[in-house]
Amino acid sequence: GHRLASGTPDEVRHNKEVVEAYLGHQARER
Repeated sequence: GHRLASGTPDEVRHNKEVVEAYLGHQARER
């Protein structure tokens, strides 16, 4: 795999690529 994002936990948690990778495309649109 590869690193999706770096930064503080809060920055990573709100990164659109991270959200989409873990929860799917529809979760990002909410």
